[in-house]
Amino acid sequence: MSAAKILLIGEVVVDVTLQKPEKKLRLGGVLHAARGLWALGVQYDLAYFAPDYIDGAVIDQAGRLGATRISKIGSIDGSPNVMLIGDPTEAGDQGYEHLLRDAHRVKLDENVLFEAITRADDVIILSGNFSLPEVLNVASRHSAAIHTDLGSGPSAFTELAVLGRPLRTLFLSTSSHAFSGIVDNMPTSAVEMVGKHADVVLLKENRGGARLFTSSGTLTVGAQRRSIMHSVGVGDVFDSVYVALRNTHGSEEALHRASWIAAEYAATTFPDDFKHATEGCFEIAGAELMALPSVRLGWEARRGANIYIAAPDFSYLDCSEVDKVAHCLRYHNFTPRLPVRENGQAKQGMSKAERSLMFAADMALLEQCQIVLAVLSYDDPGTYIEIGIAAGRNVPVIVYDPHRRANNVMLTELPNFISSSLEEIITAIFDIAARQIPES
Repeated sequence: MSAAKILLIGEVVVDVTLQKPEKKLRLGGVLHAARGLWALGVQYDLAYFAPDYIDGAVIDQAGRLGATRISKIGSIDGSPNVMLIGDPTEAGDQGYEHLLRDAHRVKLDENVLFEAITRADDVIILSGNFSLPEVLNVASRHSAAIHTDLGSGPSAFTELAVLGRPLRTLFLSTSSHAFSGIVDNMPTSAVEMVGKHADVVLLKENRGGARLFTSSGTLTVGAQRRSIMHSVGVGDVFDSVYVALRNTHGSEEALHRASWIAAEYAATTFPDDFKHATEGCFEIAGAELMALPSVRLGWEARRGANIYIAAPDFSYLDCSEVDKVAHCLRYHNFTPRLPVRENGQAKQGMSKAERSLMFAADMALLEQCQIVLAVLSYDDPGTYIEIGIAAGRNVPVIVYDPHRRANNVMLTELPNFISSSLEEIITAIFDIAARQIPES
């Protein structure tokens, strides 16, 4: 493991998951990254922002997670720093809601932060609701390697100039605000940041792997397939594991192990299970681990996956489930194709010629698509016929059955995949699209 001393900087947030029956609550924010280092057995210090009322819990939990020194670098006032999470699995937008975010105030204690930085070789700044320029300004007075994640931070990359030197690592995520500002010019935008903003730029491509842009080229890694219990803090674990391992294992192996361990974090909310799985990762040699199957599908390549949504998408029905599926696909940069919205809806009294034209248009649209995703929101004959036509043409068929309507053997056995879980449906889309869509 890494012999360098790591300092984690970030805010502590109270995560509340809404979709689960038990409304699971735990301390998150920078403590997600701390769990990653704890699972590795790596020494680290913690410098955190938090409301005063959770200080005792933060100190207790950080101590249990192996933090050597724990420093509070700012009190959060006006807000309980509670994050409500609508979709923990990130099948689509996670629906974060930061309670009283407009009243949130925090003041940095620069002296405490500087003292913490002087003890570190590597400083990882996790994104949060605090002033990144203020933190970078303090960091600029020390030679430690600075690694920053812009997950939910500023979209203005010019703020990074406060450091006065390039970051060692700039972490970005395809779900971040910062990424939305450069997405139209990818991958050129990321390549141009190397040397200007950071020595390397690491782009985490939700469910599709990651890319490490360096001065000598680009390294890629696929995502590991696991059952996803949650995706909250998974990127922070990825960051901390990569930084901890890159000096001792090299960038490429560190990238693969970070992907593996982040997937293990997403598979459970029980720390001991996560630590056990992380330890198991190191029973596999680096070369062997890097050769294992994974799902690799870059952000730009996903636009080439035209997905035909077969569903009763009619104006006289509740189409919210179809809307949600389409939104999730767009969130991950796929291209949903909705025949009713593109070609029109059949009306009473249409002539045979008009119906034939509409049918031909729908069939032409299906011909353009690489995947058919059927949504069984109602018992709709047209949807079933589209499933059969696609299967007959050897087009992969995925069936989202939110109400568990599928009982007929033809309907359960004909598709490539069927599930009532939207998270599982999105995972299946990635699996199939990764095999069909070449990286550009």
